Amino acid sequence: MIQDSYKKAIAYVGKKYVNDKVSCIDANYLTYLSTITMEIFVAFNKEPNFNLEIAIQTALLHDILDNTKTNFNDLKEQFGTHIATTVLAITKDKTIINKEDSIKNNLKRINATFKEATVVKLAELITKLDTKNCDIQKFNEIINESKYFLENLKNKNYFLENRLKELIEKNKEF
Repeated sequence: MIQDSYKKAIAYVGKKYVNDKVSCIDANYLTYLSTITMEIFVAFNKEPNFNLEIAIQTALLHDILDNTKTNFNDLKEQFGTHIATTVLAITKDKTIINKEDSIKNNLKRINATFKEATVVKLAELITKLDTKNCDIQKFNEIINESKYFLENLKNKNYFLENRLKELIEKNKEF
């Protein structure tokens, strides 16, 4: 049941991010993750072309490999191979130092895995663009990254793509 999957994932990340805040959003990490998840619920309501249960769990867990001591095997044991693989696809490879190369690698891995990885990435970018609490340089980096992913993740979820496009347009003069 999707409610059980949501509760399991939110409880898991809640323990991992007890005191963490998100830069640029001025909120705790669970607020950020819940906002991404809300975007996915709305997207599914408008265009149900992905597995909602997998996308919701992935949204809640998408940064856990980057930001905590959790590893792929821990995630696989708790949530199964499909969720762990989808989260891993979204996770940036820390061995790639160059930002542009890192983003390209991230895109390649997202495109090589399940559609839910794309849905979560688009929802994450929407959430990041829907706030202006960053300094100008950081916000412009988010805009440029959003443009790149939007251009290269086409035809996966029109609702999320259009929402991201609108936010890029709205914020282009930031």
